[in-house]
Amino acid sequence: MGFTMPAVPAIVAIGCAGLGLLLQIVGVATDEWSLIDAIFVTVKIGLWTWCSDAGVTCGDTPHYLLACRAFGIIGVLLLAGCALLGVLMCFRDHAQTKFSLVAGVCGFAAGLSICVEFAVYADQSPWTTYGNSFYLTIVACVLAVVAGVCYILSTRT
Repeated sequence: MGFTMPAVPAIVAIGCAGLGLLLQIVGVATDEWSLIDAIFVTVKIGLWTWCSDAGVTCGDTPHYLLACRAFGIIGVLLLAGCALLGVLMCFRDHAQTKFSLVAGVCGFAAGLSICVEFAVYADQSPWTTYGNSFYLTIVACVLAVVAGVCYILSTRT
């Protein structure tokens, strides 16, 4: 069981999956999904907390935020599996095609889950000013789909 260099599309896929995982974790964990900048106070709205200059404000969690949290966490788990399978491909020469196919499916599924996450937020949120966390998840979605495509392409080489 030695190290085997995978095909170039698989290397690109591993990088995209790893970077997408990092961006998705940061996007889900931080509190800048929406920003409301009033005259005397700035309010940051995240999936977990609502923060203002005066401190953290908690209230009843709307159902759409619960759905966004769930799909965000599913996206993190699928991207982690996608990246892990890519790394395992380097050590299992005889199973690279199987790992590539499963990792590609994980990438597509992660992209779909993350897409549902930010689409639900954009549709249900009463705020129209989006923050950095929202945009990080969009980039993570694109990277997950690119990783899925690259993993599938790596089975052809």
